[in-house]
Amino acid sequence: MSRTSIRTLLVKTAEDLRTQVESKGIDFDLEIPNDLPDVFADRSQIERVVRNLVVNAVRYTKQGAIKLSAEARAAFVAISVSDTGSGIPQEYLPHIFEKFVQVPGAATGGAGLGLAISQLIVKAHGGQMSAQSALRQGSTFTFTLPMAV
Repeated sequence: MSRTSIRTLLVKTAEDLRTQVESKGIDFDLEIPNDLPDVFADRSQIERVVRNLVVNAVRYTKQGAIKLSAEARAAFVAISVSDTGSGIPQEYLPHIFEKFVQVPGAATGGAGLGLAISQLIVKAHGGQMSAQSALRQGSTFTFTLPMAV
């Protein structure tokens, strides 16, 4: 792990994914401040988390937008991926970070491991991961990383 410009990582990852998002007719918005503090992170692993969250958002969003945003919060940087997709039923929300959990009837394409692995990566970095969702209104996945001191 090393001192990393999370802003640079997020912008680069977003640009790498932009064609995949926009080819489905979905808007891809970035809200990443220029003055975002650096974090202490393994670049490739955090890129993997962001990529997983955006690809999931694409999978579950038929129309509308996906937003990648970040903000400083106390001693952390919070990164969020929001979508206007199908949402997650409330009864599944507490379980989505468990291995092999998939919401019945939802779009498939994964093994049910992406969120579990992403959460493990974030925890190994000293951060936390959470999700908020409402059926037919979309989801927001947020994770935090400690600022580099």
